[in-house]
Amino acid sequence: MFVAYFGRANLRSEIRKMIDFDQTEIAFKAKSDETLKKRQFIFSTMKYPWQITIGTFLTKFSLCIGLPVRKFIKSTIFDIFCGGESLDRCIKTVEELERFGIGCVFDYAVEGEKTE
Repeated sequence: MFVAYFGRANLRSEIRKMIDFDQTEIAFKAKSDETLKKRQFIFSTMKYPWQITIGTFLTKFSLCIGLPVRKFIKSTIFDIFCGGESLDRCIKTVEELERFGIGCVFDYAVEGEKTE
């Protein structure tokens, strides 16, 4: 067990040694400059709540009337926050990040479904 191995007193300092959120060059080395600039633009627009409100409304409206926006969503927001739509795609994403020394934490979410 992790806690038993390190002991409670040393656990926090050992975790800090393993994970350093200030090492952004490690976190972002898997992405090209172009990809990082695109993501920076997207995040810069997300800091304004009114833009999120309008964007969410326009996205839902576009999907409801059948506009072909799924590809755009997948290449922007989905690409930033999701590893894939299937376990196989998520594993490919994990393997890609692993090549750069970047670890992953899995989480499962389903949005927009009417049933479990």
